Amino acid sequence: MESAAGFDVVEVVSRLTRLRVDSAAGEELQWADRAIDRVRPLLDAWQSAVQFRLTLPPPLPDPDPPVDPAGPRGDADWASQDVPAAEPLPSLGRPAALDSPQEALRKHRRMRLLADLPAWCEALAGGLVSTAHVDLLAAAIDKLSENLRIRVLARGDELLRSACQCTSDRFSRTLHRVIAKAFEDEGVDRRQRQREQSGLRRGVDDATGMHWLRVDLDPERGAVLFQRLDQEREAMFRSGSFTALNSDQIELQALLNLLAAGGGEQQSSAKKAHVSVIIDIATLTLGAHDRSVCETWSGASLPPDTVRELICQAEISYGLTVNGRVVHHLANARLATGDQRDQMRMMYRACAGPGCSRRFDHCQIHHIVFASRDGPTAVGLMVPLCTACHDLIHHHGWSVTIDAQRNLTWTASDGTIHAQPYVALADHDQPQLFGADGPDPPAA
Repeated sequence: MESAAGFDVVEVVSRLTRLRVDSAAGEELQWADRAIDRVRPLLDAWQSAVQFRLTLPPPLPDPDPPVDPAGPRGDADWASQDVPAAEPLPSLGRPAALDSPQEALRKHRRMRLLADLPAWCEALAGGLVSTAHVDLLAAAIDKLSENLRIRVLARGDELLRSACQCTSDRFSRTLHRVIAKAFEDEGVDRRQRQREQSGLRRGVDDATGMHWLRVDLDPERGAVLFQRLDQEREAMFRSGSFTALNSDQIELQALLNLLAAGGGEQQSSAKKAHVSVIIDIATLTLGAHDRSVCETWSGASLPPDTVRELICQAEISYGLTVNGRVVHHLANARLATGDQRDQMRMMYRACAGPGCSRRFDHCQIHHIVFASRDGPTAVGLMVPLCTACHDLIHHHGWSVTIDAQRNLTWTASDGTIHAQPYVALADHDQPQLFGADGPDPPAA
């Protein structure tokens, strides 16, 4: 049985079941890892098709059964005709645990989406997109009104073209833009809708006794909270406090400090939070479009109306970019200044490392010419790197260079060259959404 991706499913699965993980060679284990990734989407597509079929009513009986030329016979005679017996189904062993409500919901959303977009089902079965791509789209449109859902589904082929060419993380950016455009075209007050969807849930885990919180915030209030947390976390680091805590525990302590009565434990300033927003002029003045950049520092999409209101209330500092690149700025400081970090965020949403998608607010600013070698603290000679990518340069023999257009050339420790062209935020998702060079989605 050959899949749409061009491999024999039965042969691959049979080989996987015979694999002895504890004694297999490295090459065989690598093959198995890739094979599982290829088979899993196919199974998910099959399961969605099965679940959709189960939702349909059973077929009606044939109203005109065939007439036997030998004359009528009793029911027992009809039952004794040479009707092929159904092949007995193989045992599935001990009953498996039932799906959690969350997993059952994910499967239902996936089934509904693939029924609406058959081309996506074929792409999933053929390995052109992953289950993560499908679940992202299914979860996003499940929260929309029917009119908005129809608008997004109408762009299913464009979204599929994007998903076929990028990771699920990058695909989420394209998806956010399409949904923002749908809100704009429908004339829906997205800000009000996001506020209505905000809320807080809390509880205690019966097994562990741990207390838990789940907060869903609209981008406007979420950006303020995140910025306050970032300021408090930075103040904690500067004070030398809590050095024994891990990252999650530091985030928790920062929140508890902000909640402390009277701000007694708070390390950062209690003044109004500074919120950074990146928005292009066309979106600010005319509204959302397919190349819109309208997001918070952390990359969360904002409705243009929200940004306009924030601007009316704010003390504004701003920067301008040309072709997505901030004008050169030089500082005498050994580390990047706050203004320089703001300018870097206007150019990068995530780590500049090869293939890395770690968020900008988790990155350090790297000097292309090391500061220890008197490299200048200049925007044109700095890039944001996460800890892992930074370590490649400082501890694992990698190097990186940058040209005047911010194109990077990475050289691995074994001499392998990785060319990484610079892509402005506004263009970041466009080759995937509208590019003619990418694979066409399967025909519905």
